[in-house]
Amino acid sequence: MADTRRNPHHATPADPTLALLDNLDRQLELLRELEGVARSQAPRFESSTPEELADLMARRQLIVDRLLELDSRSKDLAPRESAEIDRRVSLITELLQAIRMADDESRERLSRRRDEVASELAELFQSRRATGAYGMRAAPISPNFQDRQA
Repeated sequence: MADTRRNPHHATPADPTLALLDNLDRQLELLRELEGVARSQAPRFESSTPEELADLMARRQLIVDRLLELDSRSKDLAPRESAEIDRRVSLITELLQAIRMADDESRERLSRRRDEVASELAELFQSRRATGAYGMRAAPISPNFQDRQA
């Protein structure tokens, strides 16, 4: 991939094409960040706490919100035909596909993990029912030894 870092001189109101290129560069930066989050989230489903997963999803949502804002701004810019615009749009499309694939993998892992937890809970429930069927109750907790002073 070619370097498409934002040029601070691009965003000039006099040239809508350069303003659009700057906007697309910002979207590329955010999509690269989102791709990193998407790739890292799948393995975390199996080992993270719910709070850690919620933080990850919140971080992801912030990036998505910024992308939506940039996308709505880009619609206001009147693009002229440009190979640079086409190239950046192509890069954005590639990154979106990579993020979609990472999300699909995450969804599969999360679904498998959910099924594993459901199975474990079902086994635990059956075990408790079987124990209860034999009339076995947990012994009351009491001290086995007592210190007595005479």
